[in-house]
Amino acid sequence: FGTAPDAFLLNRLLPPTDIAEGDGFTVFYVEEQAVYLWGIANDDLGEDDPPVWRRENEPGKTWVKESPKVSVFMVQMVVMSAALNGPYGAAAAWLSPEETEHVLAPLRQLDLPPWHWPGDPARWYAGEDAVAFTCPNPAPDDEGTAHLSVWVSSLSEAGIRFVEPHLSDAWDYYSPRDG
Repeated sequence: FGTAPDAFLLNRLLPPTDIAEGDGFTVFYVEEQAVYLWGIANDDLGEDDPPVWRRENEPGKTWVKESPKVSVFMVQMVVMSAALNGPYGAAAAWLSPEETEHVLAPLRQLDLPPWHWPGDPARWYAGEDAVAFTCPNPAPDDEGTAHLSVWVSSLSEAGIRFVEPHLSDAWDYYSPRDG
């Protein structure tokens, strides 16, 4: 994947030539603006399926465990990338948890541990012909439960139509409407 230029349009899975060691970790995945890094602890490189760690890309920032295994992380990474980059999609920056639940009702939440980035907890969903990714994105007036950013994608226009009955001003993008 790391060598395919369009495999990841947002974050970057590094090609083997760009994988870098430093600070006791081998970095293999980088957030699009290089704000976050994901890597494997050098001490764990001999394991069959080591944990994945992440940290802000600032000197002295602490590494935090993001995923229990590389294999799990790869599934999370691919579903997130598909949800954000599919040919037919929808995106909203601030949906209430209730709105999110209604929109994503045709999908099932995947049994994957949450990510801490870009908001904790980030979650993944899948259905017959669609995938989705959500994370908290607190709105200025939130008290208690935060609003969510939601991305939904499908390979077909028909696969994204379940979003249509829920469209409101909160939706920034809906490909059948916005092109």
